[in-house]
Amino acid sequence: MPSKIRSVPSNYTLEEQIQLRKPSDVKRAVDKRTNATVNIKRKRVDADTGIPFTVVRELATLRAISHPNVARLLDFTIADSHEYVDVVYADYGCNLRCHVRERGAYRGLALKWAANQVISGVHELHRHGIVHRYLSAMTTLVDSRTGHLVISDFYLSQSGSMATKADRYDDEPPLEIMLGKPLFQSGCPYMFERLVVVCQVLGTPNETTWPGVSQLEYYTPEFPKFPGTGLEAAIRKEGGDSAVDALGEQGLEVLAMTTLHLPSSRPECHELLAHSFFYEVRSWPEVLSVARSIWEPSAAQSLVATIEECSRADWTSSFPGVVHTWLQEFLGPQESLPACPVLALHRRKVAAALSDMSAMVLSDAVALASLHARAEKFRMLSKDNLYDILTSTQIVETAVWYVQAFQAVLLPDCVIYRTVMMFARILQKQGHTSTYLMVATILAIKFTLSASDTFELSSLVEHLSHNTIQFCNVAMTEAVAFTELNGDVGVTTAFDFLNLLAEDMPDWEGFPKAKQAAEVVLQMTLADSELHFETAHLALAAAVWAIGLATCEEGAPSQAWAVVRAAMKVCGRNGGEILRIGRGISRCWKRRDTHSEKLFVTIVGKMHGDGTRRVLDAMQLGWPWLRAQLTKGLVAGQRQ
Repeated sequence: MPSKIRSVPSNYTLEEQIQLRKPSDVKRAVDKRTNATVNIKRKRVDADTGIPFTVVRELATLRAISHPNVARLLDFTIADSHEYVDVVYADYGCNLRCHVRERGAYRGLALKWAANQVISGVHELHRHGIVHRYLSAMTTLVDSRTGHLVISDFYLSQSGSMATKADRYDDEPPLEIMLGKPLFQSGCPYMFERLVVVCQVLGTPNETTWPGVSQLEYYTPEFPKFPGTGLEAAIRKEGGDSAVDALGEQGLEVLAMTTLHLPSSRPECHELLAHSFFYEVRSWPEVLSVARSIWEPSAAQSLVATIEECSRADWTSSFPGVVHTWLQEFLGPQESLPACPVLALHRRKVAAALSDMSAMVLSDAVALASLHARAEKFRMLSKDNLYDILTSTQIVETAVWYVQAFQAVLLPDCVIYRTVMMFARILQKQGHTSTYLMVATILAIKFTLSASDTFELSSLVEHLSHNTIQFCNVAMTEAVAFTELNGDVGVTTAFDFLNLLAEDMPDWEGFPKAKQAAEVVLQMTLADSELHFETAHLALAAAVWAIGLATCEEGAPSQAWAVVRAAMKVCGRNGGEILRIGRGISRCWKRRDTHSEKLFVTIVGKMHGDGTRRVLDAMQLGWPWLRAQLTKGLVAGQRQ
């Protein structure tokens, strides 16, 4: 439950209560230091869970994102009593629902401009592996100064490698989620009602419109078979002819693309932004990029110079549709501009530093480079802090304990890697090390999983600590650690990079086995502190993928090896780094000390399958064999 705000942190002056939404108590205040108006949202800290899951997730998400269409986090404070958390946001005004009610629906270029901004914000989230999961008119704000639309409320967001393409749709909730869980369980009757409404418009899915739908766990053939009225009819019924006219043929096409039953057939955000529906509302850097791509440099100079004369103020007050008209006049009459992949100017410098191969092989080399830079920052902080306090043996002991303990309580592997890095960052020279182990675990769980996916945290602490640590002590230490980390608990790990690279891998028969082999090898690196803490995690992910490909009996395609090489290029490494990591893993296997032996036995015991068997065979064959396979594959990737 929200906590009533009667006072605010000392740096702010309380102004008024804001009735934006039910889940939280929001106040408008003034920052005494800058005289800027801000919004302060208060969330109570539960004695049974500590800092709420939603707060950890929202703060970590906003710390990782800086984009004009994503809400800006200014500050947060945890009360000395640890009873509540105050989160300070920039003041944007009202939400989209209130804005439309007061000023009417968007039309014409304004509609395209608004939709473009929301999709751009979602695209930025997806580029960082974050899925909003609660996008609506209530969680989209309208900046009263600029009119920009801003996505807010990330308390249900999902991060990292858990975000698959099927998850990247924020229709609340997606059809595939409805059919993937019980519809009649306690608290979920609204899901069935919403499912009926969706099917009445789009039609009840069948094996033709959605191959495999009948195999979903909770699919039932007794569900009513609706033929579907179609989107256009539904929009006309709700908004009249003017709503349909406002969208036009291209707008209806965009909506139809995003509401296809089959999740894998829906376009990604960058594909939507490239649709001709949005050509008239390109931002001015994008228009310049389009202009440069259409004409020869000498022919485009005069037009580009003319465009650049327009100030940024002009572009925010009037739409870039003016430039669209100029381009059409220059090209001659045509319905829309040619499709062209474009990047904003502030990303172009980063993109220029990447090789052509990286840009072609990876779906988003610039985003990968950004994630790598952020991951490196926190890896270095973790490494320096960890080696200052624990010995190499103690580090490996801790990693082994995590793998074994998490297997016992059935926590997913993605939590292991985030917990290990979190523990390294919050560990302090004085204090109870076991308590910090529990704090790292709790924070990683809160950021990675939802509250409904886990059991009682106090019971988890009791179980993992064998009843030697009280949860109240963990909660107090968690508040201190979270404040010292400034909410930055969503760092990308080697496991996340492994799954991000998997999305760019081609589809071939041996892919599942190669991926399992890569996951096995990545867990093996936890037995060697030098490998896991002194190696860039993007390079580590690429190296274990290379080993997974090298052990693939079906023969990995050259395109898969090209992905590995491109990833190494992004983080400034080459094939030599892959060989170094591979040799280190081989040595660790050969050494087989007490701690690594425990880890290897645990890994093999829990990860069954051909991928695991192939890794074991490769380790038995030794480094010369593995080196030859890696070298052969890297050469193939270079040719690609």
